[in-house]
Amino acid sequence: MIIPESLLLSQVEARSLSYLLQNHKLIHELKPQGYFFYIFFAEIYHSLYTLKDVTLSNELLQSRLKVEYHPQLQELKPLADYTEENFNSDISLLKENGYLIKLWQANEDINLKIPSLDRESAFDSIREWRQMLDRLEKHSAAIHEGSLVRLDSTLDTFFADTKWRAENPNVLLGYPTGIKAVDDYTLGLIPTNLAICAGRPGAGKTAFLVTVIRNFILRKEAKPFIFFSLEMSKQEIIQRLMASLARIKFQRLRVGVLSKDEWLRLVYAKSLVEGSNVWIDDTAGISIDYIEDKIADIKDISLLGLDYLQL
Repeated sequence: MIIPESLLLSQVEARSLSYLLQNHKLIHELKPQGYFFYIFFAEIYHSLYTLKDVTLSNELLQSRLKVEYHPQLQELKPLADYTEENFNSDISLLKENGYLIKLWQANEDINLKIPSLDRESAFDSIREWRQMLDRLEKHSAAIHEGSLVRLDSTLDTFFADTKWRAENPNVLLGYPTGIKAVDDYTLGLIPTNLAICAGRPGAGKTAFLVTVIRNFILRKEAKPFIFFSLEMSKQEIIQRLMASLARIKFQRLRVGVLSKDEWLRLVYAKSLVEGSNVWIDDTAGISIDYIEDKIADIKDISLLGLDYLQL
């Protein structure tokens, strides 16, 4: 949740902490940390939480805090119309922004550290930052979508989905690979899933991925297919793909010994590839961060291929 510009985070923290000082028993329902960004407020909250199991009157608690935090405590004046409902609302707001605060702090740490780091350490810091961003995205999505539900509330969707599958037995759930045995077993390459094709050298892993690209082109899919090749060059990939699309033996295509009919099929294959939305990157030695950077601005990717995972 984003705090409106008119409502400063410090004001939210000050009024919720002020109410907590007057009603310190509420702290039993809270967590040890994750609400307060400003150091002064965070330290007072830490003291309150440390004392939560000690039976103290409000007056004694206030006097103990005043010894350590006076005169800053003068900022925390009780609000006349501030209720427990207001307090719960503010605490929820601070809780949701807790991760954003950590992210901001991590950003500040990186800005301070990177100038003094060597190249490898700097990349490690940036990698950690990107992981935090990924966690923030998932965290925000979970809050927005309301991911906590009763299990029985999913039953209607389950039965509706199962009924649809029973009525459409030949419809794949994902993108077809073009190999019937694989599609029958996997129900296609299902969105959000990670599919790993493993095998010994020369077993046909790259050929399998080229077949997936070929089928993608023949189906004239509109959304992009992004293919990262860490082993083969763009030229080798296009040779294999064109041989597959034109139904020409790869060795004949490599040496250029083609019949007139094969040339015609090759020209037709060229027209198919020209209208396709397939992208290839054959940069060697890339990382997951490199891939993330490359695809960050590409919308609605249908498939992403990587050949091969060990590299």
